Amino acid sequence: MSTPINDGGAAFPRPVSFSEEGGTHRGTLGMTLRDYFAGQALAGFVGQWEKEICEAGVDEISNEKRRERERAEWIQRAAYTSYGYADAMLAARERKEDAP
Repeated sequence: MSTPINDGGAAFPRPVSFSEEGGTHRGTLGMTLRDYFAGQALAGFVGQWEKEICEAGVDEISNEKRRERERAEWIQRAAYTSYGYADAMLAARERKEDAP
């Protein structure tokens, strides 16, 4: 059995709210803090990747298939690594909360 992943809880929860007319609006938990942290890390990776593509210039048509394969592999690695950063940020956050 694997250890549950610490998702950090809700990043942008919206509590139940009440309108002046007496109605209620259901609250939502929003995304997890882990997802938010991963998204922030991913934004940096995507920016770097786009920069590298622009610096390399346009590939020749014969290299298009190879480039698409590289892109798909890069996307998988970036997503996996982004969650690694998110997990590290959540762990650091826990250590700080436990500090005297």
